[in-house]
Amino acid sequence: MKRAFSFGMVLAYLLVAGCGGGSSDNSILDPGGGLLATPQASTIQLIAESPQFPSDQTGLDTLTLTAIAKDDNNNSLSGVAIVFDAGGDPSASINVDSTDNPPVTGSAGILAADLSNGIGGAQNRTIQITATDVQSGVAASISIQ
Repeated sequence: MKRAFSFGMVLAYLLVAGCGGGSSDNSILDPGGGLLATPQASTIQLIAESPQFPSDQTGLDTLTLTAIAKDDNNNSLSGVAIVFDAGGDPSASINVDSTDNPPVTGSAGILAADLSNGIGGAQNRTIQITATDVQSGVAASISIQ
C-alpha cells in the first residue's frame, strides 16, 4: 500500500511537471508556438491640443498631437503601431518620443507626438495631419492652421 501511494505521488508529480507552465525565455509566442499578432485598431482618434498653430521662425514652438487606437467595442488598444504624417508640408515636422520603430501606443492606447512648423516655416497655411495604424491601415486626419 505504501509503495502504491509513493508511486502515485511520483506519477502525479511527473504529470504536473510535464504540464510545463509556460516558457521562461520571455519570447512573444502564442501557445501554438507562433508569433502573437500585433493589435490592429478599428478606429484612430486624432486630437490636437489646439486647432491653430502660431507662426514661429525658430521652429521651437510645438503643438501636441494625441492618437488613440480603439477596437470594435471602442476600447483603447495598447501596442498598436502608429505613424504620423504632416501631409507633405516641407517645413512641418512631427516628433514622437518613442524608442519603438514604428512607435506604438502605450497601456492606455495613446501615442503622443509634437508638431513643429519647422525653421523658416512661419507662414499662414493649413497642415493636414494624419495618424495611421501600420497594420490595418486605419487612419484619422485633422487640419491645423
